[in-house]
Amino acid sequence: MWGIPDQPWLILALVAAVPLVLITIAAVVVAILSLAARRPATRRHALAVLGALTTFARVLRSAR
Repeated sequence: MWGIPDQPWLILALVAAVPLVLITIAAVVVAILSLAARRPATRRHALAVLGALTTFARVLRSAR
């Protein structure tokens, strides 16, 4: 009952989906913060972080 599940594809799907969901949530939060930033330096930094997050998400979603 509490052993290894009969369908390992469910665990594999969760392992693949969780990083994508977390990166998506982080990208949305950083995008909102960059829009709300008052100082240009803070806005530039937030946009740089957003660019890095989207690059990382593209790598995670790539077929390789």
